[in-house]
Amino acid sequence: MVIAAYNCTQLELYSVARLAWLSCGQHIVVFGNLKAKYTPALVTAEIAQIAAAKAMPDDQARNEVSETLRDKLLQKNKEALDVWQRLKRYIDDAYPESLQKSKLEGAGSKKYDAASDNDWESTEGLLESGSNFIANYSADLEADDNMPVTFAAVFNTIKDDFLTLHLKFLDSRETSEMGTEAKVKANNIIYKNLMTMLLDGQYLFSGSPATKKQFVFSDLIFKAAGAGTAGIKGTVTDALTLLPIKDVNINILLTVKIAKTDVDGKYEINQVAHGKYDIEASKAGYQTRVISQFDILVGTVSTLNIELTPDAP
Repeated sequence: MVIAAYNCTQLELYSVARLAWLSCGQHIVVFGNLKAKYTPALVTAEIAQIAAAKAMPDDQARNEVSETLRDKLLQKNKEALDVWQRLKRYIDDAYPESLQKSKLEGAGSKKYDAASDNDWESTEGLLESGSNFIANYSADLEADDNMPVTFAAVFNTIKDDFLTLHLKFLDSRETSEMGTEAKVKANNIIYKNLMTMLLDGQYLFSGSPATKKQFVFSDLIFKAAGAGTAGIKGTVTDALTLLPIKDVNINILLTVKIAKTDVDGKYEINQVAHGKYDIEASKAGYQTRVISQFDILVGTVSTLNIELTPDAP
């Protein structure tokens, strides 16, 4: 099991790392004089790595698949129990009371209680035993118009559906665990590289407290968490008609701050930490636009009006 090296949320890690590497880029000459590895290309690569890690599915997205399959399994388990109970009725009618216990056990009865508690391994065993019993004793069961000749196919269809669904569920759980580990590994690399750079920044700017704060993790967390009263507002219009556009998604990238324009094309996002951000505006039918390094000033709501160009016909 991979343990997260960072003591913060994933979104906070991405926001802090991006802010820090942008600050590194602003002082790249100073960093480069300390270590030759610090180049604009390195900063670009680190920011791209942050974006790639953020884009990896999170726990909620991965677990959604498993939960959907689990719901289907619960329903299929009910069908399995019901069809086995039908088999039990046929066994009860086909054999004298003295033989019924042994016959029912041969058909899987000892697995029934556990299967009723959604022990899906037991359900598999119950269905396998029942299917084998039908194949071995079909003549007894079908005698005297007891079990329909079509019942074996019905039983085996439910069995096969359950086995297939159970396998998909197990695969989804394994995939989810592997995906979680992969994301944590990617985040740990981001954190390791970040902390190395932050320590170098603190050393380089030890004589300049204001600049040094740009490379102190706790200060960056405070900034990334959205402290302060800064914000952003504006209007989104069509670049050709100059008319307002409603339902445009406004996203302050690498944060959780989002909004959507109203019928007048207006939007507003509050409680944003002051700083420079990339602002993305997107809507189906228009070209997505990203305004890079927009400065959201402290203590005020900054205005950013955006024009979107319609997609080519």
